[in-house]
Amino acid sequence: DQGQRWWIKYTKPALIKEQLKSVINSFSPGVELLDYHISNAEELGRPIEITVKFRGPKFLTSLGEERLIPILGGVSADFVSREKRSYPLDFGGLRESKTLIQIKLPDSLRVKYLPPPIIKDTKWFTYINKYTFSNSTVYFEELMSDKATRISVDEYTQYKEVYEELARQTDKQVVLSKVTPGSGDS
Repeated sequence: DQGQRWWIKYTKPALIKEQLKSVINSFSPGVELLDYHISNAEELGRPIEITVKFRGPKFLTSLGEERLIPILGGVSADFVSREKRSYPLDFGGLRESKTLIQIKLPDSLRVKYLPPPIIKDTKWFTYINKYTFSNSTVYFEELMSDKATRISVDEYTQYKEVYEELARQTDKQVVLSKVTPGSGDS
């Protein structure tokens, strides 16, 4: 996205750091940003990659003996809250956003539940929300790729229904459980 490239190139590093901390703080309050690295900002043919290392006082939510990883992605249906529209939704251009998150688990935790993948391919957008687990690491991938820059008044009701259903599907969380000593779990 050219706007993001411009923002990275012309924004002071201290403001970039504050923005990254704000994003991380939205799902892990009280976070301490340890380090970040931005790559591919100057390479127009490649997506921008932002790697962030952080430490937070309470990243996981306790639920008895189990732990929940915060919701890492999802869509908000706030912009389709109107029942009807008198003018089209205009996004101003095609956008694509991709998020990849890796969470390394300590030996004391194992994955009990991974939300099922969500893949929604419509005439307006393609959306992917997928969790996987391998080598003690939870991987999260999210992609939102627009196919249309405008939603007509006639299409709005159908678009609204699809988008609201998608928002309901993306509220699932990874459930972790403690490894019992001597159980052979890893």
